[in-house]
Amino acid sequence: LRCLADFCNTLSPPSSTSKGSGGRRMVEVNHISFWHLLFPTLLQNVIVVLGYLCTKVDTSITWAGIRFSCPNGRVESIHRQDACTGEWYTVPRETTLAAATRESARCAAERLATTSSAPGEPPPVESAASALLRRRGLSY
Repeated sequence: LRCLADFCNTLSPPSSTSKGSGGRRMVEVNHISFWHLLFPTLLQNVIVVLGYLCTKVDTSITWAGIRFSCPNGRVESIHRQDACTGEWYTVPRETTLAAATRESARCAAERLATTSSAPGEPPPVESAASALLRRRGLSY
């Protein structure tokens, strides 16, 4: 701590109102005993180890009412809480991904359909997007 205080004193800008040599602000640590430094340092080390162990054992994170299961460091499932019953539920990724992709394609097709082109010009990319959606069996 004394080395850190000396480092701070060396790097601090000079001030005309502060005490000390050269008008620098001084960080004083002489009033802190060795035991007052040792106890918080040991306590911090114990808390860090306990925090690590708790994080390693608990493989889920609850954030904004949604529980993420991360057993191997990757999100494997997302659980939401039912507002009526209070029970946790999850929807398979394939189901939600397919629905989200379909909704995104529908929104993109609608945006392209509302894009106007000058009279006599073919519509911009609209026909290609519509044809792709029709080929995949999706409607908008």
